[in-house]
Amino acid sequence: MDEPVDVELVEYVRIIAKRKSLILAGILICLASAIAITSRLTPVYEASAKLLVSQRQVVPADQSLGESYQAVLMSEKLTRTFSEMLKGRVAVEAVVKKLDLPITTAALVKRIEAEPIRETQLIKLSVKDTDPKR
Repeated sequence: MDEPVDVELVEYVRIIAKRKSLILAGILICLASAIAITSRLTPVYEASAKLLVSQRQVVPADQSLGESYQAVLMSEKLTRTFSEMLKGRVAVEAVVKKLDLPITTAALVKRIEAEPIRETQLIKLSVKDTDPKR
């Protein structure tokens, strides 16, 4: 059986030096392709906000820790409900009318993401569009 041949760093450098024009051509082709593809892409802008959901309540001084924890759990459940409502047609329709947007309700619904942030009382609301002003 043949023993493995030890190739030294000098030989690798020699091989690369021999093929440098081919390597350079490959790099330039990849760079030109990336520039051509990205220049044709439409930019997409995103605006986002975090919303805090909490129940409005008067906290008595003698409220137990368990009652406070229950209130936080209820607020976490509300975040899931509110995040779905934010993507609903009624809320989006109101936004389109209030801001007088030149877009249909259905098109705006597709651009909205409203996700509750796990184990918090927060909702991450984001909207994507190709027009930075909108």
